[in-house]
Amino acid sequence: MNPLLFDLLMTFVAGFLDAVGVTFLSGIYVSFMSGNSVSAGLAIQSGNVAAAAPIFCMIGGFVVGAFLGTILFERPTVVALVIFSEVALIFLSIFAVGRMIDYLALLPVSMAMGMQNAIPRSISGVSIGRTFITGALFGIGQSLARALSDRSRLRDAALHGASWVVLLIGAAIGALSLARLGLITCLGASIVVLSGVTLIDSFLRFRARRGSV
Repeated sequence: MNPLLFDLLMTFVAGFLDAVGVTFLSGIYVSFMSGNSVSAGLAIQSGNVAAAAPIFCMIGGFVVGAFLGTILFERPTVVALVIFSEVALIFLSIFAVGRMIDYLALLPVSMAMGMQNAIPRSISGVSIGRTFITGALFGIGQSLARALSDRSRLRDAALHGASWVVLLIGAAIGALSLARLGLITCLGASIVVLSGVTLIDSFLRFRARRGSV
Protein backbone atom coordinates (compact mmCIF):
# COMPACT_ATOMS: atom_id res chain seq x y z
CA MET A 1 0.00 0.00 0.00
CA ASN A 2 1.21 3.50 -0.75
CA PRO A 3 2.88 4.78 2.46
CA LEU A 4 1.12 8.14 2.24
CA LEU A 5 -2.30 6.49 1.91
CA PHE A 6 -1.53 4.15 4.81
CA ASP A 7 -0.47 6.98 7.12
CA LEU A 8 -3.39 9.20 6.17
CA LEU A 9 -5.82 6.38 6.95
CA MET A 10 -4.17 5.97 10.36
CA THR A 11 -4.56 9.72 10.94
CA PHE A 12 -8.22 9.45 9.95
CA VAL A 13 -8.79 6.73 12.54
CA ALA A 14 -7.05 8.85 15.18
CA GLY A 15 -9.33 11.81 14.49
CA PHE A 16 -12.37 9.53 14.37
CA LEU A 17 -11.62 7.90 17.73
CA ASP A 18 -10.71 11.15 19.45
CA ALA A 19 -14.00 12.75 18.39
CA VAL A 20 -15.91 9.67 19.54
CA GLY A 21 -14.07 9.69 22.87
CA VAL A 22 -14.33 13.38 23.67
CA THR A 23 -18.03 13.42 22.80
CA PHE A 24 -18.87 10.28 24.77
CA LEU A 25 -16.78 11.38 27.77
CA SER A 26 -18.08 14.97 27.68
CA GLY A 27 -14.76 16.71 27.15
CA ILE A 28 -12.09 14.11 27.96
CA TYR A 29 -9.93 13.16 24.99
CA VAL A 30 -8.51 9.72 24.25
CA SER A 31 -5.53 11.04 22.24
CA PHE A 32 -5.36 14.85 22.46
CA MET A 33 -3.21 15.03 25.57
CA SER A 34 -2.49 18.77 25.26
CA GLY A 35 -6.20 19.43 25.66
CA ASN A 36 -6.43 16.95 28.52
CA SER A 37 -3.46 18.56 30.29
CA VAL A 38 -5.04 22.02 30.11
CA SER A 39 -8.35 20.61 31.37
CA ALA A 40 -6.55 18.84 34.23
CA GLY A 41 -4.81 22.08 35.19
CA LEU A 42 -8.11 23.94 35.24
CA ALA A 43 -9.69 21.21 37.35
CA ILE A 44 -6.83 21.36 39.85
CA GLN A 45 -7.01 25.14 40.02
CA SER A 46 -10.70 24.95 40.88
CA GLY A 47 -10.11 22.19 43.42
CA ASN A 48 -12.27 19.76 41.44
CA VAL A 49 -10.39 16.53 42.15
CA ALA A 50 -13.28 14.41 40.86
CA ALA A 51 -12.98 16.03 37.44
CA ALA A 52 -9.17 15.83 37.35
CA ALA A 53 -8.91 12.12 38.23
CA PRO A 54 -10.37 10.67 34.98
CA ILE A 55 -8.29 13.12 32.90
CA PHE A 56 -5.07 12.03 34.58
CA CYS A 57 -6.19 8.44 34.06
CA MET A 58 -6.39 9.03 30.30
CA ILE A 59 -3.02 10.78 30.25
CA GLY A 60 -1.47 7.85 32.11
CA GLY A 61 -3.04 5.37 29.71
CA PHE A 62 -1.62 7.25 26.73
CA VAL A 63 1.88 7.21 28.25
CA VAL A 64 1.63 3.48 29.00
CA GLY A 65 0.52 2.87 25.41
CA ALA A 66 3.51 4.84 24.08
CA PHE A 67 5.78 2.80 26.36
CA LEU A 68 4.39 -0.54 25.19
CA GLY A 69 4.32 0.51 21.54
CA THR A 70 7.96 1.55 21.66
CA ILE A 71 8.98 -1.77 23.21
CA LEU A 72 7.06 -3.69 20.55
CA PHE A 73 8.41 -1.67 17.66
CA GLU A 74 12.02 -1.71 18.77
CA ARG A 75 12.06 -5.51 18.84
CA PRO A 76 12.41 -7.59 15.62
CA THR A 77 8.83 -7.10 14.56
CA VAL A 78 6.66 -5.25 12.09
CA VAL A 79 4.25 -2.33 12.20
CA ALA A 80 1.37 -4.79 11.91
CA LEU A 81 2.09 -6.17 15.38
CA VAL A 82 1.77 -2.73 16.96
CA ILE A 83 -1.46 -1.99 15.11
CA PHE A 84 -3.04 -5.35 15.93
CA SER A 85 -2.14 -4.65 19.55
CA GLU A 86 -4.15 -1.44 19.14
CA VAL A 87 -7.03 -3.51 17.78
CA ALA A 88 -6.88 -5.82 20.79
CA LEU A 89 -7.09 -2.80 23.12
CA ILE A 90 -10.11 -1.42 21.27
CA PHE A 91 -11.78 -4.85 21.54
CA LEU A 92 -11.14 -4.63 25.28
CA SER A 93 -12.95 -1.30 25.37
CA ILE A 94 -15.93 -2.78 23.54
CA PHE A 95 -16.12 -5.49 26.20
CA ALA A 96 -15.75 -2.94 29.02
CA VAL A 97 -18.46 -0.52 27.84
CA GLY A 98 -21.46 -0.87 30.10
CA ARG A 99 -19.48 -2.93 32.60
CA MET A 100 -17.18 -0.18 33.90
CA ILE A 101 -17.19 3.57 34.48
CA ASP A 102 -17.19 5.30 31.08
CA TYR A 103 -13.68 6.73 31.24
CA LEU A 104 -12.22 3.42 32.42
CA ALA A 105 -14.01 1.62 29.59
CA LEU A 106 -12.28 3.89 27.05
CA LEU A 107 -8.90 3.82 28.78
CA PRO A 108 -7.67 1.02 26.43
CA VAL A 109 -8.47 3.29 23.46
CA SER A 110 -6.20 5.96 24.92
CA MET A 111 -3.50 3.33 25.32
CA ALA A 112 -4.02 2.32 21.68
CA MET A 113 -3.52 5.90 20.54
CA GLY A 114 -0.30 6.10 22.56
CA MET A 115 0.90 2.95 20.82
CA GLN A 116 0.14 4.42 17.40
CA ASN A 117 2.39 7.38 18.13
CA ALA A 118 5.26 4.99 18.83
CA ILE A 119 5.37 3.97 15.15
CA PRO A 120 8.02 6.15 13.45
CA ARG A 121 6.36 6.83 10.10
CA SER A 122 7.38 9.63 7.76
CA ILE A 123 6.92 10.58 4.12
CA SER A 124 9.90 12.48 2.71
CA GLY A 125 10.93 13.29 6.28
CA VAL A 126 7.49 14.62 7.24
CA SER A 127 5.96 12.75 10.18
CA ILE A 128 2.30 11.86 9.68
CA GLY A 129 -0.01 9.10 10.86
CA ARG A 130 0.13 10.34 14.45
CA THR A 131 -2.69 11.13 16.82
CA PHE A 132 -1.78 14.77 17.45
CA ILE A 133 -1.91 17.55 14.93
CA THR A 134 -0.33 20.66 16.45
CA GLY A 135 2.99 19.63 14.91
CA ALA A 136 1.35 19.38 11.48
CA LEU A 137 -0.06 22.91 11.71
CA PHE A 138 3.34 24.23 12.79
CA GLY A 139 4.87 22.24 9.95
CA ILE A 140 2.61 23.98 7.42
CA GLY A 141 3.79 27.41 8.53
CA GLN A 142 7.43 26.35 8.81
CA SER A 143 7.45 24.66 5.40
CA LEU A 144 5.80 27.65 3.74
CA ALA A 145 8.43 29.93 5.26
CA ARG A 146 11.23 27.71 3.99
CA ALA A 147 9.54 27.50 0.58
CA LEU A 148 10.33 31.18 0.08
CA SER A 149 13.91 30.12 -0.63
CA ASP A 150 13.36 26.47 -1.56
CA ARG A 151 10.20 25.67 -3.54
CA SER A 152 10.59 21.94 -2.87
CA ARG A 153 9.38 22.69 0.68
CA LEU A 154 5.90 23.27 -0.74
CA ARG A 155 5.51 19.50 -0.89
CA ASP A 156 6.23 19.28 2.84
CA ALA A 157 3.58 21.90 3.51
CA ALA A 158 1.10 19.92 1.40
CA LEU A 159 1.84 16.71 3.34
CA HIS A 160 1.33 18.47 6.68
CA GLY A 161 -1.86 20.03 5.34
CA ALA A 162 -3.18 16.68 4.13
CA SER A 163 -2.58 15.18 7.58
CA TRP A 164 -4.53 18.02 9.23
CA VAL A 165 -7.43 17.83 6.77
CA VAL A 166 -7.75 14.05 7.12
CA LEU A 167 -7.78 14.25 10.93
CA LEU A 168 -10.43 16.98 10.68
CA ILE A 169 -12.57 14.79 8.43
CA GLY A 170 -12.10 11.81 10.74
CA ALA A 171 -13.22 13.87 13.72
CA ALA A 172 -16.32 15.13 11.92
CA ILE A 173 -17.31 11.63 10.81
CA GLY A 174 -16.58 10.27 14.30
CA ALA A 175 -18.90 12.74 16.00
CA LEU A 176 -21.64 12.12 13.45
CA SER A 177 -21.25 8.33 13.70
CA LEU A 178 -21.46 8.38 17.49
CA ALA A 179 -24.70 10.35 17.37
CA ARG A 180 -26.28 8.04 14.80
CA LEU A 181 -24.74 4.63 15.41
CA GLY A 182 -23.59 4.55 19.02
CA LEU A 183 -20.28 3.90 20.75
CA ILE A 184 -19.95 0.14 20.17
CA THR A 185 -20.51 0.46 16.43
CA CYS A 186 -17.96 3.28 16.21
CA LEU A 187 -15.33 1.25 18.05
CA GLY A 188 -16.10 -1.74 15.84
CA ALA A 189 -15.76 0.38 12.72
CA SER A 190 -12.32 1.57 13.82
CA ILE A 191 -11.27 -2.05 14.30
CA VAL A 192 -12.43 -2.92 10.79
CA VAL A 193 -10.50 -0.03 9.25
CA LEU A 194 -7.31 -0.65 11.25
CA SER A 195 -7.38 -4.39 10.56
CA GLY A 196 -8.23 -4.01 6.88
CA VAL A 197 -5.57 -1.41 6.18
CA THR A 198 -2.92 -3.38 8.05
CA LEU A 199 -3.76 -6.69 6.38
CA ILE A 200 -3.69 -5.12 2.92
CA ASP A 201 -0.41 -3.35 3.66
CA SER A 202 1.17 -6.53 5.06
CA PHE A 203 0.00 -8.59 2.06
CA LEU A 204 1.40 -6.08 -0.43
CA ARG A 205 4.72 -5.97 1.42
CA PHE A 206 4.88 -9.78 1.49
CA ARG A 207 4.13 -9.99 -2.24
CA ALA A 208 6.76 -7.35 -2.99
CA ARG A 209 9.38 -9.29 -1.00
CA ARG A 210 8.53 -12.52 -2.83
CA GLY A 211 8.71 -10.73 -6.16
CA SER A 212 12.16 -9.39 -5.39
CA VAL A 213 13.58 -12.86 -4.58
